[in-house]
Amino acid sequence: MSNHGDFVVIQLSHLRVNHSVNFIDPVSGAHTQTIERTWRSAKARNKKQHGTHRQMLDSYLCEFLWREECKNREIDTFDKILDQIIAFMPPS
Repeated sequence: MSNHGDFVVIQLSHLRVNHSVNFIDPVSGAHTQTIERTWRSAKARNKKQHGTHRQMLDSYLCEFLWREECKNREIDTFDKILDQIIAFMPPS
């Protein structure tokens, strides 16, 4: 994730691990524990919200990842969303 102006941009990459050879890929350090924990957290948050509409799933996941990244970078989500609203819709 990086800052692009006032916006937070999530940069994702797909990594693979051959579990018949290694549990953790020695080159990339990729393993399944992080994605499994992240997916478990996303599902738990979704259940707290009493489910989702299928057509909104992408949006819910993007919001979840954005909130997680803000938390990891110690960015206040309320302040950040206000900054992004102002950047998108500057006051006249």
